Amino acid sequence: MISWGVIPASAALAGVIAELWGVRAAFVAATVLAVLVLAAFVPFAFRTDLEAAVSGPVDDEVVPAPR
Repeated sequence: MISWGVIPASAALAGVIAELWGVRAAFVAATVLAVLVLAAFVPFAFRTDLEAAVSGPVDDEVVPAPR
């Protein structure tokens, strides 16, 4: 998984930032990165067809049984 490889890499980068510019700079960088990722993915969260989800299945549509 990609996420498991990102954890040590980001921890190392945060350590380097903290060593060079201080711990506050590392937290500021992490906050800025989190806000940028949030801003990038929010539009994808709103790309849903809510009318289709609320209206339910069409009369002739076969709905699989829950498992």
